[in-house]
Amino acid sequence: ERSHKDDVSPMRNYIAELAQKYDGGMSCLKKGARFHNWLLRGDRPVYVLLTDCRELKPIAQDLINQPICDQPQLIVVLVDKAKIAERVAQWIPRLYAEGLTVQVYIILSVHE
Repeated sequence: ERSHKDDVSPMRNYIAELAQKYDGGMSCLKKGARFHNWLLRGDRPVYVLLTDCRELKPIAQDLINQPICDQPQLIVVLVDKAKIAERVAQWIPRLYAEGLTVQVYIILSVHE
């Protein structure tokens, strides 16, 4: 959701430039429900999912029910505080136990 805010425009532009550098693209989807609709559209490129901690759980639970060919190469969770990163790190084993097979990384900055 925050990806559409003006204050994160520099970060959004940086990610878009980075994706282009490696012949990729970027799609900004506000919520997990939009991501679900994007998954259902069928033909999609190989992708990496960048999300925040609020959308991680619903998106991961949706991915658990998707065929492996529809899953991202990896999930990157961008958080703004170390304390939140610790909390997300505690959720990840539970998501794996529920059936998530995609590697999840937590970062505090897009420059990591």
